[in-house]
Amino acid sequence: MKTKNDDKSMVPNHIEDEDLISFLDGEIAADLQAEMQTHLESCWHCRSRLSGVERSIENFLQLR
Repeated sequence: MKTKNDDKSMVPNHIEDEDLISFLDGEIAADLQAEMQTHLESCWHCRSRLSGVERSIENFLQLR
């Protein structure tokens, strides 16, 4: 998960799509996974995108 540094405070950006997929697959290190989970709990935008990724994977699996 990328962050930006403004006025010496670390502000988390939104989680990248690749990281959302890795998060769902359990391929993220435990410390980063906890950080991402905390971010997801407070960020509607990322939670919505995570849900969209999950739906896309489910649709793909159904077609397969």
